Amino acid sequence: MLTELALKAWKPENLEVMKKSVPLQRLAEPEDVASAVAWLLSDNSSMVTGAAIPVDGGRSMGGYGL
Repeated sequence: MLTELALKAWKPENLEVMKKSVPLQRLAEPEDVASAVAWLLSDNSSMVTGAAIPVDGGRSMGGYGL
């Protein structure tokens, strides 16, 4: 997750390497997680139960340098 702390803790070149390990070629930001949570709280997700929903740009699919 690309937070202010991550920006301070990681060197820019390391962040670039991490981005390349994500199929969407970007790191998740807090707003991405907030959007997923907002959807889960909405009526649009009323039939979603007991699911794990990764907000990781496809990185957890595997095969991307994990």
